Amino acid sequence: APEFSTRGFVRRVVDPADRRRSLIEATEAGIALYRDLRPRVERIADEFRALYTDAEYRTLMLLIERAILRADVMLGREEPK
Repeated sequence: APEFSTRGFVRRVVDPADRRRSLIEATEAGIALYRDLRPRVERIADEFRALYTDAEYRTLMLLIERAILRADVMLGREEPK
């Protein structure tokens, strides 16, 4: 996402295997942000996960994945299956 680049969390570098391509890599600031946020995100995910039984959670994830795929098709980012 462009905002990560403008905020200094990632940078573009030339792909050494194919100089026509660019790669995106995390900067030190991006790595620090990841290390700072990861425990919080994991805690929130664990709390959310605890709201559901295993079967409910699997069903919820399936429905969310299906909705995302459908949205991608509607936005022209994915071919219908």
